[in-house]
Amino acid sequence: MITRSAIFLMVVSQWLLLTTAVLAEPVSAPRKFLHDYCVNCHGAEKQEGDIRLDNLTEDVTFDGTRWAVVLDMVRRGEMPPEDAKPQPPDAQKSELITWVRGQLGAHAQRKPNLGNLVPHELLFGLATEAEGWQSGSLRHGSPPRLWRLSPNGYLGWVEDVARGTPKEIVQPFSANPERGIKDFSGLARVDEPTTAILLRNAEAIVERQTAHDIVDGKVKTKHDTVRELTDLMDPAVVATRAQLERAIQKQFSLAIARQPNADEVERLIGLYEKCAAGGDRTGAVRTMLAAVLLKSDAMFRSEMGGPDGLLTPTEAAAAVSSALLHRREGKLFEAAGKGQLATREQLAEHVRRILEDPKIQKPRVLGFFREYFEYNNSTEVFKDEPKDLWHRPDQHVRDTDRLVLHILADDRDVFRQLLTTPLAFANVKMSTNKQTRKEEIQRSLVPNAHNQRGKAVPESLYGLEEWTAAPPVAQPSGTPIGNLIQPRLGVAWCGKIN
Repeated sequence: MITRSAIFLMVVSQWLLLTTAVLAEPVSAPRKFLHDYCVNCHGAEKQEGDIRLDNLTEDVTFDGTRWAVVLDMVRRGEMPPEDAKPQPPDAQKSELITWVRGQLGAHAQRKPNLGNLVPHELLFGLATEAEGWQSGSLRHGSPPRLWRLSPNGYLGWVEDVARGTPKEIVQPFSANPERGIKDFSGLARVDEPTTAILLRNAEAIVERQTAHDIVDGKVKTKHDTVRELTDLMDPAVVATRAQLERAIQKQFSLAIARQPNADEVERLIGLYEKCAAGGDRTGAVRTMLAAVLLKSDAMFRSEMGGPDGLLTPTEAAAAVSSALLHRREGKLFEAAGKGQLATREQLAEHVRRILEDPKIQKPRVLGFFREYFEYNNSTEVFKDEPKDLWHRPDQHVRDTDRLVLHILADDRDVFRQLLTTPLAFANVKMSTNKQTRKEEIQRSLVPNAHNQRGKAVPESLYGLEEWTAAPPVAQPSGTPIGNLIQPRLGVAWCGKIN
């Protein structure tokens, strides 16, 4: 029989064992660094610079901002200060920097809208040979991963594959509503409703790819159809294996930018044969082609790397295309296929080509500034439509777009110019030059003035008093300068400022 005293001794002994285990548990290196060198000036009783670190957790989901400050100060050698004693050894500094970078890097992947809180050298690559940068090669700055197409990226993919955008297409992906940089393509799940939309979209794309009429017993194709696919649309013809393989290869090239392997070909032909057994051979072809559009390779782009851990040329081409465009850039993938995109220098040459070519639209560049300053939120402020074009919030957003692009084209002190420029584009209307495929200013209207034909010009928000045919123009004296305090940004933020 177990006495009460024996039970008491067992409880006490177990408590002592647990306590000993807890006390013996080693303090993590980051916590020890903060305790030894930081909390004396940034603790509960004293917070230099209003920074407190004694309660800093190792979960960067909640404390990422303070860890970014710690990383920046330690990396630059500003903290601990030179006169502080003791000073941490270089090895401990290096260990802390490596740990924080790794944590913030993982956090940045989960929360892209916090990208500006992550040090640039972490976002864009390691700086020195000692830290692991391999000169002349393409190394990804993060662990292997898959990126789902962004909403605009998906629509760009549809336009490429379908050679246009079918009217039946529905956007299956929505951007996360959080503020900030909106590259949320790696975060959202593809759920059942999304899958249903993707299936209907795939059917609509194939319908457009194979659009045709039967005239005098022969297939007559329509504009922008794909010949390798429409060849299989004659209901009286039994497709040969060679025709099916050619159609599969073409669809892979359009949708995934690679050729199928033998197993993929066999599975798709097997799908066709199973569907064709019911008698609808053209329907079976469409099902087979739609299956290619639903492959994960089509909805996601990979950054898995090759055996050496470097981005493959095709992955690098996809990454650059996604960074600058909403669609694949043909010459990049062509270079990747020829083995001409294996070094940083080769990739840099293509990046410069894309940036310098006015015929190549680069919506992600302008999109960055829209998301950074959020001036396009002005379109969500007013419920009622304005009476005329020149008071429309979307018109003022386009004016700011033109100002941003104007400063970017000059490419000197871009952020300084954005914050201090006295220039403005007022009620600009654009048109596309059919020869250069480049947007050009058609006219610009200003308030309280008359145009060249003597017609009165409506008011706008800018306080300008004359017609201008060549914007941008300097705003009147006394007008607030800089992008941050011009009317469209004030409108965008008027509902958010207390």
